Amino acid sequence: MHGPQPQGPFGPPGAPAPPPQNEAGRLVARIQGKVKAAVLGVMFGVPLTAGGLHFGLTEKPTGFLAALIGAALLAAGVLGFARIRVLRSRLRALLPEAQRSPVAHLPSARRAATLAGYLNGLLVLLGFGGTGWLLFMGASWGAYGNSFGFGALTMGAVLPFGLGLAAARTIPDLLRVVPAGARIGQAMYGVFLTVATPMVVKSDGLLPKLVGGGIALVSLGAIALLGRCFRQMGGQARGRQTAGPQPQPGPRPGVGTPPPAGPPGAPQPYGAPAGAPAPYGP
Repeated sequence: MHGPQPQGPFGPPGAPAPPPQNEAGRLVARIQGKVKAAVLGVMFGVPLTAGGLHFGLTEKPTGFLAALIGAALLAAGVLGFARIRVLRSRLRALLPEAQRSPVAHLPSARRAATLAGYLNGLLVLLGFGGTGWLLFMGASWGAYGNSFGFGALTMGAVLPFGLGLAAARTIPDLLRVVPAGARIGQAMYGVFLTVATPMVVKSDGLLPKLVGGGIALVSLGAIALLGRCFRQMGGQARGRQTAGPQPQPGPRPGVGTPPPAGPPGAPQPYGAPAGAPAPYGP
């Protein structure tokens, strides 16, 4: 005869395996790893391409070699973002916040989604406006006459432009009352708040301080409003419902359980004493 076999962490041998609960976690880890490589490719590829072309056209042909290296890095970064988009589409199917809210038919949820769409639209304007302002101010900074300055200017202009594009892609989801669009908007406004804080603290002129302070106030207000929109769209309630298995209530004392037995020979608390005739016949 065979001895008892050890049971696994999910039940006895031969039992069906439970569905993978950490699929979303694995996707998030893969996305994070690819985001780092894609961002580095774009951040180094854009200035190398722009600065190398500028240097090759104005100084020496060796600048074209740097432009080729930068173009390869930029292509790798763009390809990485394309793969990230595929992984994010798979992640949205697993996260309830990335799906249409079950309370989308309520007027309050639709109003919250509309407000979040306007706030993310403002984020698009801030991103594209920041790109245009940097390109315009680059002339007064002398960036267009210097290859290194031109590369740095293009790298700085790519950041708000990318944020604007990412915010624009969340607006269709918000029109469908998808709560995840509000969370993405909060994260992007956090980036603008991080950029605006040094402008207020370290700038010398009054105008940069005013601009940085205005961006910081707008970002703080938008973060608070988007959090409220996320709750009104049902994102927080759905997160609580899917946080894990809910504990089942145990049996109430005295219901469905026999009364406690006393010591031998003691009278029973309910009914006739032990050995006595039954009250309704033998």
